[in-house]
Amino acid sequence: MATLINRANILAAFAQHGVTDEQASKLAGLIRYANTPDDVDKALEYANEITEAHGVEDIRAEGLWNGYYCDIACLYVNMGDPYVTTLVYDVDNEQFIICGYGDWVESAEDAGIHVI
Repeated sequence: MATLINRANILAAFAQHGVTDEQASKLAGLIRYANTPDDVDKALEYANEITEAHGVEDIRAEGLWNGYYCDIACLYVNMGDPYVTTLVYDVDNEQFIICGYGDWVESAEDAGIHVI
C-alpha cells in the first residue's frame, strides 16, 4: 500500500487540487525531514493547506499506545471522502503514505488492528 513520497507522486496524487510543482517540492521536503511529531504535524498541515482540505484528523485503535500519540494509529488530511487519495501518517510504522484513509483503515483491520 505504501507509495514512495516524492515531488512527482505528490503532484500526481493532488493534481486535481491544483498543487503546484513548488508546493509539491516543499511538501516532499517537509515529509523527508519529518523527524519529530511537530515536523509530522507541519507536513500534514501544509498538505491540508495546499489541497484546501478539511483539516487534519486522527484514527484511534484499541491496544495501541505510543508515548506521544497515545492511542492514535494514524493521522490524515481529511479530503471529505475516505477513499479519495490523501496524505496519511502511520504512527506505528512512522511513515507517510499516499492513499485513501479508508484504504489505510481496511489494511490496518486486515493486520489485526481494531480501529475505534
